[in-house]
Amino acid sequence: MSTASYFDFGSDQLRPESTPVLSEIAGVLANNADWKLTINGHTDNIGGDSPNLELSRRRIESVRRALVEQYHINAARLITAGFGASQPKESNATADGRGKNRRVELVRQ
Repeated sequence: MSTASYFDFGSDQLRPESTPVLSEIAGVLANNADWKLTINGHTDNIGGDSPNLELSRRRIESVRRALVEQYHINAARLITAGFGASQPKESNATADGRGKNRRVELVRQ
């Protein structure tokens, strides 16, 4: 399982289109009580390494908090890792590519 939630530039606020994805993930976790997820946070390359790493961690926390508070997923099932801009999915040379790099990915353990 690997899905992504995207964010606006410099923001850790989940965009509205994340709601169906999070709901689906919560449903899968509810049906598979032994599953754990790693929540990986990423940013584009605008800004320095330290601010981007911190932003990726705040994005992780937004997703983790939504799963725990809104969908009642046990926090112990959610492992987190922030990567800043170190693992781009697309080229940072375009606005579209940078937009796709501002993401959180959830990966089954």
